[in-house]
Amino acid sequence: MTKLTLADVVGLTDSNNDLKIFGDSSDAVELKNDSGTWSTTSTVTENAETYNVYTNSGDTSVSVKIDTDINTTII
Repeated sequence: MTKLTLADVVGLTDSNNDLKIFGDSSDAVELKNDSGTWSTTSTVTENAETYNVYTNSGDTSVSVKIDTDINTTII
């Protein structure tokens, strides 16, 4: 399981602050509400893969695209 905070995502990304996570139903991601609240803002399809797009109210320029096959929770 991968646990991510807003600071983690900013630290992992370039100036675009856009992170994409690939996986399947055996994978899990937890987005931690610490510096703001994570929420799903849309769903996008890229290269035949579908992703839920999450943004954080603490910094709306940050987005995380998580493969819809992955078990995702917001804590």
